[in-house]
Order: sequence, then structure tokens, then C-alpha cells
Amino acid sequence: MNASYQVTSPELAQTIASVATAFRQRFPDGRADLCPWRDDRRTRRWEQPNSIDLGFHFPGWSPRLACRSVLVQLQFKTPPGQQGQLLGLVLRGISFRGEQWRLATLGSWQPEGKDTPTEDVSQALQHFCRDVFQLFGAGAN
Repeated sequence: MNASYQVTSPELAQTIASVATAFRQRFPDGRADLCPWRDDRRTRRWEQPNSIDLGFHFPGWSPRLACRSVLVQLQFKTPPGQQGQLLGLVLRGISFRGEQWRLATLGSWQPEGKDTPTEDVSQALQHFCRDVFQLFGAGAN
């Protein structure tokens, strides 16, 4: 669900802003999008109330990232406004050809897909995921 729709308290708004800041610290060219999903009937069918979704768009296609946008989905045990426990993250690299790679914090934490980011970018994405776990007070595996 769009991050902008999930804000139900000043504390959660601050935490979401901190997630965006953590991403921009590692990828300064990324422009944050707190509303990456359209608000239409077809899209609302797929809403996940236990997630916060943010997008980060880059000025052009990045060969190091192997994408133009990164979708960040934070998955919670319960809806985030109810002090939900962060279960994990899924990051997706998106280009005009669709999803290029996916990195999930379940398993090896390695990007998998058609085109994957370079090793240094993969490590920066993993560090970002650890930063997010710290923001939500959860230990990263």
C-alpha cells in the first residue's frame, strides 16, 4: 500500500521519512515517491494493508543498478499503524522492460532476476535493508 496512505501518526510519518532518507544516503540520485501505485479500482484489488510501499526513481537507466526505479516494500505482521512488527523487505528493480531483479530479506539477501545490480550496489542495497530494520527496532538476520 502506498506509504502516503499508511501514515496514521506523526511517529510513523517520521519513520517513513527516515526510510526515504536512508535510501537517499546510499543512492543520492534517487527521487522518493511515497505514492508509487495508482489509485484505481484494478490496483486497489491488490492492496496489502500490512505493507508500506515506496518508490525511488533515477534520472535515467543505471547500468550499475540495472534499472531506472526501485520499488521498496516493507512487510509487517500487522498493519503498520498498529505498531506492526517489520517482517522483511522486498526491493524490485524496475525498467521500461518490467521487473529486472528482486532482492528479499528472506533467504540469501541477493538480487535475483534478468539483470542484477553490480556487487557494490548489491551491498549498498543490503546495507539499506539493515538500516530499515534498525529504524523499526528489528534485528536483521
